[in-house]
Amino acid sequence: KESIKEVGNIHGHRIFQWKWSDEARELGLVGTSVGVLAHLVNEYAPEAIDTAKGYLTVNYERLGLDHDVMNSLAEV
Repeated sequence: KESIKEVGNIHGHRIFQWKWSDEARELGLVGTSVGVLAHLVNEYAPEAIDTAKGYLTVNYERLGLDHDVMNSLAEV
């Protein structure tokens, strides 16, 4: 991730917007995304964190977060 900006807070979760890095593009992740940062969530809700291909991933359902609501905070 690069160009990470905090864009809001939902139910106590800090929400960020970022652009995917070149390394992420190699994994098929492109453009911009909105969500929480796994390494931060891991500090207070490790049950919502999984690992895939050596990277931390977030189970948003376990956090009670909806992507549509998070996307509404994004800067266009």
